[in-house]
Amino acid sequence: MGETTREKSHVGARMSERHYITDITQKAIISHNGMILLVHDVEDDLWELPGGRLNEGESLHDGLNREIKEEIGVNVEPTDVFDLFIFTGKRHHFAVVYQCTLLSSPDDIKMNEEISHVRWIKAEDVASIPMRPEYTTLLKKYFSIA
Repeated sequence: MGETTREKSHVGARMSERHYITDITQKAIISHNGMILLVHDVEDDLWELPGGRLNEGESLHDGLNREIKEEIGVNVEPTDVFDLFIFTGKRHHFAVVYQCTLLSSPDDIKMNEEISHVRWIKAEDVASIPMRPEYTTLLKKYFSIA
């Protein structure tokens, strides 16, 4: 489930290919005063970066902005793609992580019904926060070059 398989002939040998069938999720690294914003989903015991799935017909930046506005009520400006990774939750996700500029005050952050908590973290907090291993790796990478 979630993957398709087919046999392929490659230089005389047969090999099996498995292709991901995946959602595209976009996440935002929102920094303020040397800290990164994390959100806690009401349906999950893990912390993550804010953002969500891209809808059909949306541009990448429009989709990210819609998700951030829905989840935490603020506007961001995506600047650069920071990283890409695949993770499996309820389904496979291909994650595009952007560095973003917060266009509102951090005081304007308001959680919607999907988010139970928000938290600003420092580099030294990363190892102690429950999150997917991909996020731990990504945030360690971010803080090592920030």
